[in-house]
Amino acid sequence: MPDGKVIDWYFMDTPASVMVVPITTDNQLVFVRQYRHNLKTHCLELPAGAVSAGEDPADAALRELEEETGYRLAAGEQLAPLGRFYSLPSETNKYTYFYSARVTKHHEPVLDNEIERYFDMSVVTVSVADAFKRIGTDIDGMETVGALMLARQHIAAG
Repeated sequence: MPDGKVIDWYFMDTPASVMVVPITTDNQLVFVRQYRHNLKTHCLELPAGAVSAGEDPADAALRELEEETGYRLAAGEQLAPLGRFYSLPSETNKYTYFYSARVTKHHEPVLDNEIERYFDMSVVTVSVADAFKRIGTDIDGMETVGALMLARQHIAAG
């Protein structure tokens, strides 16, 4: 410590992650409902996942979006970067890249075989107004809440 005292300090060294705020062409937000075993409940979250070694975060965001929801960027659209923020700086060095995107449905989700098949995942679309009303009830993960706050101007521009 700064005063010379030696203590044990525990934290997790984790890879970066991404989270996408997908906005459909009719202004619905696309969420993933999934079971979180550590919480013993289902959570309503935005599509997200880890950035693989050597992978560009924007590519990871598009991969996770399509994998978890079956949505892709709408024709002529691009990811809008919303920033990079630490996810839980007291316990991990992980940071998350946030994006918003105008999207259209292309196919059903193709979940990975490592973890997602155990999450009882489903896709849920929610109106913008309803999503903001649900913050603090079934939308209660800080990454999702933070992403919605960061994306407000992109959501309103639709």
